Amino acid sequence: MQKTILMLLTLVMGAILPIQAALNGKLMRTFGHPVIGATISFLTGTIALLIYAFSIRAGFNATLARETQWYHWVGGLIGAVYVTGIIVLIPRLGAGLAFALIVSGQLIMSVLMDHYGWLGIPVNPVSWTKMLGFVLLVAGVLLIRGK
Repeated sequence: MQKTILMLLTLVMGAILPIQAALNGKLMRTFGHPVIGATISFLTGTIALLIYAFSIRAGFNATLARETQWYHWVGGLIGAVYVTGIIVLIPRLGAGLAFALIVSGQLIMSVLMDHYGWLGIPVNPVSWTKMLGFVLLVAGVLLIRGK
């Protein structure tokens, strides 16, 4: 039962990404540049997270921050590139094609990470069913593209 709830929650999280992209696109059009739209989006999220962190009394240990590997901090940079990129791409490709490609990219990288155990992910080798899923994924992108 718990796994089903987590899977539904994950589905909802995926469903809100196109909404976020459309809203960030509105910020870009209002303020005139995708970087400004992304900055406002990140600022809003940062404020919300700070309020939540203070409300639950989450602590921050500066010593642990200094001991972290440099590449652990790259996640924020990846997020900034993603949000800025999607703000630019959605109006040009449409939400359907853009997110079909995003999901495809996510799944391809996820399968590679599982197969090789990159970044500490437990190893889960590629199987013929995963390869079939990849082929169907490419077919889905081509069908969504529609041309």
